[in-house]
Amino acid sequence: MVVLFVWCAGFLLPALTPAFEGKSIVSLISEYSYSLVCHQSHSAQILIGDSHLLVCARCAGIYFGAFIAVLSLLLYPIKINLSTKPFILFSVPMIFDALAVRISLYPYSKVFALLTGILFGIVVIIYIIEAIEKSIHPLKNSNYDF
Repeated sequence: MVVLFVWCAGFLLPALTPAFEGKSIVSLISEYSYSLVCHQSHSAQILIGDSHLLVCARCAGIYFGAFIAVLSLLLYPIKINLSTKPFILFSVPMIFDALAVRISLYPYSKVFALLTGILFGIVVIIYIIEAIEKSIHPLKNSNYDF
């Protein structure tokens, strides 16, 4: 939870601290760090005031979705046991959007990219949490009787 919060706050830094932009060492390290996970195209980045976020709209959506899901699971814990249907259902809008933009079916929309990213981020983090829980408690989650 804390790691996701710090990660999301990190790519929001230019919008949160106007003095962040420029060529300070913190700015350069932050830009480089986020460039490892995002193409950082200015045309795809969300603009807040005069500052671009350090990731594109789709990546921001994925990270915000993951943060929302983790926060929700902390406030309202539920037992997770998913099939592949939710993964497919939540992934298809983002995949369709990315492909449709690539083949020029319609122009890139930051709003649609953000929303489809949020859906994908929610489902991916839930599957990651489920995998971690199963690896920590493998016998508890198995169907074997001993």
